[in-house]
Amino acid sequence: MSAHRQHPHDDVDIRHLPDEHAFALYDGDARIGRIDYAREGTGSDSVIDLHHTEVDKEYGGRGLAGRLVRTAADHFAAEADQPRLKATCPYARGWLSRHTEDYGRIFDPEFMKRLQGEASE
Repeated sequence: MSAHRQHPHDDVDIRHLPDEHAFALYDGDARIGRIDYAREGTGSDSVIDLHHTEVDKEYGGRGLAGRLVRTAADHFAAEADQPRLKATCPYARGWLSRHTEDYGRIFDPEFMKRLQGEASE
């Protein structure tokens, strides 16, 4: 009897592609999604903007876009120069707004104010 995964795409891999300013999601050798970012400024004054997130349609509904956002946020939270984080991508902004307890300490102050304003509306 052969083992099988509940979803055929559960065994995916996320790779940081610094030259592309992205984290990419792979199923084997096939790139199936990505989150793009831009770094504004340098050192401890830098701000990372998560500005685009996408996952191929056939892989939707499995939480993979959330895994991309979490991986990017974890990566930048661990950087020695402690950049601040914001998201102009609607998906990433929504995901981060639901995880302020985990990542609020690294949010760009203006981004945090916008999130708080959106929550009170």
